[in-house]
Amino acid sequence: MERTKSISIHSPIQCYTALQGCKQSVLGTKTRLIHAFFLCLVTVNLIGCKSVDCGWHSYRFAKTRADFTQPNIPKSKEHAVTTSEYEPLPNAEGSQTFSANEAKPKSKMNLVSHSKNLETNSEDSEFKNNISNSQCIPASHAIAIHTPVSRSPSDQPTVAYANNPDPAVADSTSAGSSQSESNSSRFFDLPRDFPGGDATPLKLPRMDSSATATERLSIVNSLFADLPGAKVNAIPFDVEGRIMTLTEMQDIALENNPTLRQAVARVEAARGAMIQAGLYPNPTFGYEGDTIGTADTNGYNGGFLNQQFITAGKLGLAQNAAMMEMRAAEFDLRTTRIEVATNVRRLYFSILVEQERIRLYESIQSISDEVYQAQRTLVAGGESALYEPLQLRVLSVLARNNVLTAKNSLAAFWRQIAAAVGTPELLPATVAGSIDMIVPQIELQQAIDMMLAQNADLTAAQYRISSNQYKLRLQQATPIPDVTVYSALQRDSTSPLTPNRTTFNLQVSVPVPVFNRNQGNITSARATLVDADRNYFTVKNQLQADLADAYNRYITSQAIVTNYREAILPDQVRVYRATYSRFRIAGQEVDFAQVVVTQQTLVQAVIGYLDAVTGQWQATVDVARLLQVDDLFTMDLLQP
Repeated sequence: MERTKSISIHSPIQCYTALQGCKQSVLGTKTRLIHAFFLCLVTVNLIGCKSVDCGWHSYRFAKTRADFTQPNIPKSKEHAVTTSEYEPLPNAEGSQTFSANEAKPKSKMNLVSHSKNLETNSEDSEFKNNISNSQCIPASHAIAIHTPVSRSPSDQPTVAYANNPDPAVADSTSAGSSQSESNSSRFFDLPRDFPGGDATPLKLPRMDSSATATERLSIVNSLFADLPGAKVNAIPFDVEGRIMTLTEMQDIALENNPTLRQAVARVEAARGAMIQAGLYPNPTFGYEGDTIGTADTNGYNGGFLNQQFITAGKLGLAQNAAMMEMRAAEFDLRTTRIEVATNVRRLYFSILVEQERIRLYESIQSISDEVYQAQRTLVAGGESALYEPLQLRVLSVLARNNVLTAKNSLAAFWRQIAAAVGTPELLPATVAGSIDMIVPQIELQQAIDMMLAQNADLTAAQYRISSNQYKLRLQQATPIPDVTVYSALQRDSTSPLTPNRTTFNLQVSVPVPVFNRNQGNITSARATLVDADRNYFTVKNQLQADLADAYNRYITSQAIVTNYREAILPDQVRVYRATYSRFRIAGQEVDFAQVVVTQQTLVQAVIGYLDAVTGQWQATVDVARLLQVDDLFTMDLLQP
């Protein structure tokens, strides 16, 4: 029986010759048939006798090829080759390296020891002949015979060495194999100083067969530590349960914010500068005594009046320039009001999203706790591995971390909004509204037209251009001389013939612009005007760039939020429910990792949804800031 099976792995040339002889004999007479029958038997016997030699030559050929890819094969000249019966390997003839998974034994291995001197000329010549005559065994089969796959518990290839003069070689080989197994078992181990690396593995104690389900669950629960509690930075909430709206927050900020008061003060300062610029110079009045003591008299005594007269409309130009600055300051005040309102709006929507974030995170935490408890119940019933609740416990603690982060963020946002509205004593309250509120819809071109028509920054820049135009004209008119008039009324006490005679003096003077024609101030004013003119276009370009960015986030975030609400979250909730339900029913047929991955994906989907909602409302607030609308929810109804 063994010889018959060995034909399948021997030279195909011998098999082909035997079959051809049988075929020719059958076509002859009955005698030839009998002769052919006996010839076939003899051929089979001969093939069986040469099976060991043929296998040996195939082994030598395969070893020669494998030496290039398997340098660790022992170099001893005498070997005991372990053989077994294998199924044909795919692409065996083109294979040069041995894979343990390719050879599957069909029966127990048979140890065949065959010692040959590999250096004899006869064997070398026979080896060359076998190579030229299509080897008895394909190369991959021969390598499989050299190192067959062992199905022993160690799952290592079994190789026997015969006539080994040093038994320590085999022992060292076995020791190296054991050490390799030990090293491979620690391949994915973490270092001792890794956070949590000193944690000891959990071991489930033996369960008494008579223990009830409650007792088993109690034993399992004792192996796991209690879930940590969340430490929140507590802040006192309004005990009256007050609900605050966005409009109320904005009104409080407009009344108390110190930044607005500063902007109002700047407007008032600009108004005072405008008034001062148009005021006429005051006259000068005083006493004047002249030639006192002449001829022992009192001389000339009286009073004088000095007045400067401004020409060329300089006072009007200066006042107009100051008036333009005052108008620019008024629009700066409007920009400051919008900035304060924008800051309040951002914090309002941040609080609104955090309220929803806490609600969703607490739901995820509750679900995680339930799944964690259910998995421990499965462990108590012997239906789940002990490490599976640990993975779910990690997810439950992560959910607690998310809740903790959201609650502390909510407290921080309330402190920020109290500072933004200028009332640090403001108590937190429930914020009215919902993250699902309808977002005002506005087209890009409509937004551009509205921004260019009513943005206060652009208007303030235009007024500053006008102010600098007036200032340039004023500097150009400055060289025109102003007239100064001096007059004096005196009593003449120097003449005895006409005592106490009244005299009158008059003096008119103008500066002559010969050297100083105000050239430097004119040049400076002209450059300042150019700077103000270019600043208008700089502000305009910056506003358009900011609107492009804000509007891109505005429309993109709306589409993303819609996808989360209509597709991602519903589908992921279905997947999560179905996965865990199937895991509870099907057991080992469903990989536990799918449950973990599904839950993590659900958490990430919720986080992504909340982040997208936050981005949506923050982008809407940014668009409203650029359009400078008083009511964010009605900006789509306004016309440019």
